[in-house]
Amino acid sequence: MDAMQTMSAAGLCMLAVAIAAAQPPASLYDLKTVTSPMFEKVVTKNGAGQSPVYAFLGRSGRLPAWNFSKYVIDKTGRVAAFFPSDVTPEDPKLRAAITRALAN
Repeated sequence: MDAMQTMSAAGLCMLAVAIAAAQPPASLYDLKTVTSPMFEKVVTKNGAGQSPVYAFLGRSGRLPAWNFSKYVIDKTGRVAAFFPSDVTPEDPKLRAAITRALAN
């Protein structure tokens, strides 16, 4: 069992939301490998048409500039951490933030 599967067993739930304004080169990501629930593209920028999800996430002071940004939401629904798209799922800082969120 890999680390993400272990964290899932502890309560981790990952959701994938595509950003309407961003499209990564096909060579960077293969969306067929996404195993999380995948939502349709949404608007992240402030203003008319902004997705309610990003209105909530944006209160953290961070909105994604590109697909594959990561928010860690703790068990109380608070944004505990934000990681830009260049941070990989294997990054120790991301994993530590997830572990802290699951522990609280």
